[in-house]
Amino acid sequence: MTDSSFYKLQNGNTNDLIVAFSAATVPKGKFSFSSVLATSRSNVLYLNCPHNSWYINKLDEDEADFEYYKNIIKNVIEKKNITHTTFFGGSMGAYGALLYGALFNADVIHCFGLEYELFTPHSNSKKYFITKPDIIVPDLSHFLASSKFKSLNLFYGERCIVDLYQSSLIPAMDRINKYPLRDLTHSIPPSLIERFDIAEALDNKDLHSKVLNFFHVGDSINEKKHIIYRVVYKAYVELESGYSSQLTINQLKASIANTDSCSLKFLCMAYLGLLLERTSPLKSLELLNNVKSNSPHISEIYPSLIRLGRISSIDYSLEISEFALQFHKPMQLDLQIDILYQHSLNLFRKKKFEEVIEPALEFHRYRKNHNHIKYMLAISFLELNDYESALKYSPALEVLKETPMYGGLLKQLNGVDE
Repeated sequence: MTDSSFYKLQNGNTNDLIVAFSAATVPKGKFSFSSVLATSRSNVLYLNCPHNSWYINKLDEDEADFEYYKNIIKNVIEKKNITHTTFFGGSMGAYGALLYGALFNADVIHCFGLEYELFTPHSNSKKYFITKPDIIVPDLSHFLASSKFKSLNLFYGERCIVDLYQSSLIPAMDRINKYPLRDLTHSIPPSLIERFDIAEALDNKDLHSKVLNFFHVGDSINEKKHIIYRVVYKAYVELESGYSSQLTINQLKASIANTDSCSLKFLCMAYLGLLLERTSPLKSLELLNNVKSNSPHISEIYPSLIRLGRISSIDYSLEISEFALQFHKPMQLDLQIDILYQHSLNLFRKKKFEEVIEPALEFHRYRKNHNHIKYMLAISFLELNDYESALKYSPALEVLKETPMYGGLLKQLNGVDE
């Protein structure tokens, strides 16, 4: 086992220790936060779990497990005469921070996007954790109840349905503070890095106050009826699984009427609208437009709303897709990447071929095998007389072979004048 594959110690000039846990899919020998914490005055222990087992088990003999990480942390605390510990991490790293922070009676634990209960449907642990039959998942409630940690701060994006649901599973304790951050999704640390110096905040022991100064806490923090969290999570699971039940639809309607949280009200309304898209498109359009007007940052609504907008007209749908891209810039792993496709389709149908290129290329960058986007790119490039690009984006030339320009195009590419 190569120790540098799983941990790295950065020496500081204090008796403070920051234990920074990496998120999932970080390669061996690499560590989350290693660049942003490079200037820290504290000792920083970076940990990684490149086999994505949430810091609790190993898949092969040469990989780290619970005892390995526990011993590494213990040795650093003893050798460095540590008097103050901060455990810190996001997503999979948040689980590690909570587990080991509780084990070592941390002074402060900061968790961003924590999965308190592993392997729930459509969670990251369900997606990335390669399980083994003999895996033993720790009882976090036992760790928390028996630990003497001083403070646990749980930050989660109010728009991440899985994290929102997971927050409702965490027991209430005086030492545990929950903060749903309005308009944020699962990946919170990149937003922190953009706004303030994380190393300085951790050194000064005021990360908690920095986060609250730069981000708004959503009003779902006031919702005590945990069944509403379960309802919106169930709706999310059904939507991701491609079906909907009348029971869930009825529960969403009841939740909209009964919640005291505007954030949860419009999340429930969004998922009700999404579940009704196929069976009641006009009602779905009404609900999603309501969400757009009152909570435009709920990006999940836009692919469906853009499609439904075509019921009225392409112009109306185009207006929605342009609006959506003002609020949301889809990235590779974003479920809302379809916004780019829908916007490209609107522009294509309006014959705005020059404007099609940018969003269509961005979508194609992440969805290489999407034939319809290739079709739109090929035709758009043809209309712009960019024949070489048209051929590049035409799958197996089938699109171009059906166009009257095909013969002339081949002559031009072969250097023969028509």
